[in-house]
Amino acid sequence: MKARYLWLAVALAILLGCTAFAAPEEKAKTPTAHGIDVSHHQGQIDWDALAPHIDFAILRVGYGANLTSQDDRQWKNNADACSRLGIPFGVYIYSHALTKAQALDEVDHVLRQIEGYRLSMPIYLDLEDSSLLENCTKAEIYENAKVFCDAIEAAGYAVGIYANTNWWKNYLTDPGYDQWDRWVAQYSDTLSYQGSYSMWQYTSKGVLPGITANTVDLNYWYGEPPVAEHTCTYEERVLRQASCTRSGLLRHVCPICGDFYETIVQAYGHNWDEGTVTLEPAPGQEGIREFTCLRCGETKEEQIPALEEPPIEEPPIEEPPEEEPDAPCDGGESCPGSRFTDMPAAEDWAHKGIDYALEKGLFQGMEETLFCPAVPMSRAMLVTVLWRQNGSPMGYENPFADVGPGLWYTDAIAWAAEENIVSGMGEGLFDPEGLLTREQLALILYRYSGATARQDDSLFGSFADGETVSPWALEAVSWAVSEGLIGGTLEEEILYLNPQGSATRAQVATILMRYLEGQ
Repeated sequence: MKARYLWLAVALAILLGCTAFAAPEEKAKTPTAHGIDVSHHQGQIDWDALAPHIDFAILRVGYGANLTSQDDRQWKNNADACSRLGIPFGVYIYSHALTKAQALDEVDHVLRQIEGYRLSMPIYLDLEDSSLLENCTKAEIYENAKVFCDAIEAAGYAVGIYANTNWWKNYLTDPGYDQWDRWVAQYSDTLSYQGSYSMWQYTSKGVLPGITANTVDLNYWYGEPPVAEHTCTYEERVLRQASCTRSGLLRHVCPICGDFYETIVQAYGHNWDEGTVTLEPAPGQEGIREFTCLRCGETKEEQIPALEEPPIEEPPIEEPPEEEPDAPCDGGESCPGSRFTDMPAAEDWAHKGIDYALEKGLFQGMEETLFCPAVPMSRAMLVTVLWRQNGSPMGYENPFADVGPGLWYTDAIAWAAEENIVSGMGEGLFDPEGLLTREQLALILYRYSGATARQDDSLFGSFADGETVSPWALEAVSWAVSEGLIGGTLEEEILYLNPQGSATRAQVATILMRYLEGQ
């Protein structure tokens, strides 16, 4: 139990002149954990601020019949936060059941709400509503409780009964209650109840960080301390970006328990273009062909054998007749991407954009037979494409500390910075090898186009994650969406904009085609 937080709370209560955290006198039973039970009456809870001060939580799923109108309004927020932060939790339902059928309906209410969550503590049936005493005998209350508890146990969950000491002493007296966990409520310094129990709710006036809308019930737990159960789900974090000559390193981390493992991404290897002749061969003189890596921009030279005699002048070749314009690509041998084994099918959304990028020389394959449409683009690669599209101007001053001199992207980034197409990542850095996000792509194209537009929030309404666009990118993404450059992606029939997601080669090729064809 986090005893240090309990005594801190006592001190705060004294300073505030209240008894919200007055510690009950120590009983023969020694508590092993200290926690809370909450419902929508506590409002929106800041669980990140609250988590260090509690060992567990009991969350209300709702009350009575299996109706969504009777779900607790804060149940999902509270359950998601406990799951995310690794806080052990159980649940309770406030019972209105007067018949066995109504008791089974309350079972369905609980099971519907907890589906997909892992409980570390029991499911409690809250018996304290006066309508139960007014309409049922003690025996009927027990029989309805037994129907509920048997069904919950059959579903594989631990079950318990919550009531105050008056109910336990006068109404819940059947020996059958002994088979279930007991949660006793008595707001005092000592607990007068002499029966068995595993949890004592000792005050309803608790005050804790993160709960500002109301006071909160505080509880002691007895027995083995509760431990949160969860299945690790790992989030991928890039520790070192892979390049042509250097392997990358990924760390996969569980955000709940911190467990992690690492995987190595092999170096890509250079992907040389077809080369450009920088010095023509002549009789007795070798020529030079320069090759550029399509991934990183590194260059190499190869010698072209000298000519033995002057080349024979060939007669002019008759121009072939013009073909039909805009003939649709059928994915056959005439397709610009036909040599790539991973080229999307002709009817795939990405096919036309990749065709366009290959035909215009904006992109090449990453291997001889691989285009790699799903590989993310880097920030330096996009700026270099736009720089070349703009005629590769020179003579600009590089303002970024992490962009070294003489690199394949140095002149392009210097040009883009001075033309106010890019402004870097702050603190004098550009992060050239950083993965390009979709909202960064929109901003760079927006500035490159010289367009002016005002932010239009209505454009984001059709996207489930439209509110997640970064403030600095709102105007640019509005423009890109309104111009038809950026669309959404469907996941389980839900449309997402995914503004912080990586922009893949296929996506960038398609967006550049839309932009350049619209000029």
